[in-house]
Parts: sequence; structure tokens; C-alpha cells
Amino acid sequence: VLRKVLAWIAILAIVALLAAVILHPARANSSGSAGVAPPHWQTVATASGVATGAIAPFATASHWRVIWSTDPRGKGTNFGILVMQPGNPNPYDTIANVDGAGHGTAAENGKGTFYLDVQGSEPYHLQVQTDASTLPRQPHYTWQNVYDASGVAAARDQLPALRAPWRIVWSTSSGQGSFAISVLRSNGQLPVDYVANISGKASGTAYEYTSGSYELDIAATEGYAITVQEGSAR
Repeated sequence: VLRKVLAWIAILAIVALLAAVILHPARANSSGSAGVAPPHWQTVATASGVATGAIAPFATASHWRVIWSTDPRGKGTNFGILVMQPGNPNPYDTIANVDGAGHGTAAENGKGTFYLDVQGSEPYHLQVQTDASTLPRQPHYTWQNVYDASGVAAARDQLPALRAPWRIVWSTSSGQGSFAISVLRSNGQLPVDYVANISGKASGTAYEYTSGSYELDIAATEGYAITVQEGSAR
């Protein structure tokens, strides 16, 4: 009889234990990832436009992200974003490569100074956000004009020797025709960068991160204005 009583007690204990597990599932350990506060995001860079080119440099904490969107609207059907570091010709990451409309948020890790190289010919908008709790000082430059040009026809112009970073500020005015800029090394045959390739009225700023002597190859069937500026850190 005693053995039967002990057996029933054991069975009842097992049933009670199972009921406790079913009715009260284990909770996540509060000391794990559930207890880590999400980043408080601070925007450190924004860009929008319809043309290819690199944006201004920005500094990030260890955790940062890029929020982007694009919509062709009849102006083009390809769009891509490369994450780059000044002085390094190899991409740090590729965070977008789409045909047509698209959007996304790309999470990045790695503290440092970066820039985004936008490739495409359709309207886009992007913003870069980093963890505000450890927000680094952002790069700041004073820009000096070193070259100006305007016209309505094709041209190939030699630029003065340039120290990185430098940038090309351009605009078209008529809203008719087409406009493109290619950057070449002096006496070079193949472009090292494409700054603009658009139709209609538009404007933009493309940043360059390699020092040297360059030429601008301009193809235009509408009025344009171009200014090249060299940056000095401050």
C-alpha cells in the first residue's frame, strides 16, 4: 500500500510540474539582449537628387544605419549605394542595388569616417543615422573655388592640381536637352568617375576623395554651370 501511495504522489508531482510549465512558460533572462536599450538615432548626413556621385563625408559611432528610397518616375531604372572610406578605393559595403522603385534600411557596424557613393540616374533620398549616445565630431570643411565653367556645348577642360577632398557643384538651367560630366585623370582616356548623366533641369554636388590632376569631360545640349571647389578641414 505504501508503495502505491508513493507512486501516486510521484505521478501527481509530475502532473503539477507539467501544468506549471504549460501555464507559466519561462521568461527571457532580463540580463540578456532584452535588457539592452535600443540606440537613440541621430541623423548625421542626408542626400537627395537624380544623379550619380559621392556625398559629403560623415563620422559614425560603432552602430549606424542608412535609410534610403528611390522612385524612377520615368528618369531611370537603376540605383545603387556603396559605402566607402576616404583614401580606400575598395567598397566597405554595398547596401542597395535595385532596378525601379525601392526602399530599405541598412544596418552598419564600424566606427569611423565614411561616405556614400550613389550610382544611378533616378530620383533618390537617403539619410545616415548613428548612435547619439556616442556621437563623434563631424567633418567640417571650408570650400574654395578653383574652377568655374558655363556653356551650352561639349567641352573638355583641364583642372588645377587638386588636394582631396574636392567637389563639383553643377546645375542645368533650360529644362531641355541632356547633360553629363565625366572625371578623367589628366591625359587619361577612361573616366575615373561619372558625376552626372541627366536630362532636364537639375542640380547636384559630387565629392571626390583622391588628390591629383584631372580633366572634366562635359557633354551638354542645354545650358549648364559648374564650379569645382577644394576643401580645407576646420
